[in-house]
Amino acid sequence: MTRVSWLLLPILLMLMLSGCAPRIFGGDTAAAAETGGMVLDLPSIVLDVDGTGAVSSEQIPLDLIPGLGGITLPEDIVAAFVSNGNQYLQIETHPNGLVLFLDGKPFFGSVFYDDDVLNTLGPVLEVLTASPDDAGDEEAAAEEESEEPDLVESMLPVLRNVGMGVTLRFPVAEGTARRDMPSIRGYKRKTAADMARIKREEQSLRVNEVPIQVAPDGSLSTSNFLVSIMLSQLPPGVGLPESALEGLSERGITSLTLATRPVGLTVGINGNQLPTMLWDSGELDNVLAWGSESGYLAEKVPELSPQVLGIVVPFLTGSPFNIELILPSG
Repeated sequence: MTRVSWLLLPILLMLMLSGCAPRIFGGDTAAAAETGGMVLDLPSIVLDVDGTGAVSSEQIPLDLIPGLGGITLPEDIVAAFVSNGNQYLQIETHPNGLVLFLDGKPFFGSVFYDDDVLNTLGPVLEVLTASPDDAGDEEAAAEEESEEPDLVESMLPVLRNVGMGVTLRFPVAEGTARRDMPSIRGYKRKTAADMARIKREEQSLRVNEVPIQVAPDGSLSTSNFLVSIMLSQLPPGVGLPESALEGLSERGITSLTLATRPVGLTVGINGNQLPTMLWDSGELDNVLAWGSESGYLAEKVPELSPQVLGIVVPFLTGSPFNIELILPSG
């Protein structure tokens, strides 16, 4: 039996005995799995988040689950959810992705993946999670390679055969009553067949190839006429923060691409694609509305003002683009 199987067996037993909630996509993983492989279609667990971001569960001891012991959420994000009256963030996996619902509405961060993406996701995660201090350190890299793979890396090959759900239950705002957990109705998840059909339809689209030069100070320029007009309408100084450029360079990221399609956004890092972030079921509209209503965007990302979003979002979602960000170190 594989290492992943041994890790998941005690978790499965605890979930079976804890009286967990039914899942939105319960049964889909088992129905779609290939014969002969390990399949786990787990119930949903509820995690309570307090005002400091600490996470706990009345159902299972989190310390026994690798990666969940002592987990916390950023306190400022929790405060934004609470002040906005949000109570539940439901996270559901299915054979081809992961879907987020904030109080029953699809939320940006929902993704679709297939075998090709999962096969290259390991190296991408390694780049994204690498410590900047270890960048270029061959001795540290060799030491990491000699270590046993971590849980996430071990899970990737069987991710499509594991169905699970997690609901984050936030504190109730003062003067507000606790609502029942919302029932998700009318949402149709995307299957592999759906995405194959969407990709065939996309072949008939006229895709705009857009190289964007990123200067050392983060300012943007392009030779593409349409995009240059869009950039000229933005307030002065809008671009990539220098701190973000430093972070990309420290992690050895030399290539960054963005592919926008009617179904969503696909980011590529050093030639490897991340799962597609979906936005065709209101995910992007809902997260932008949340960011505006909660005040989180204005406080944390003042560069994304309503004026900027009003220009950039319709532009990117309205036409298909293949955008290559040419970084200063590239």
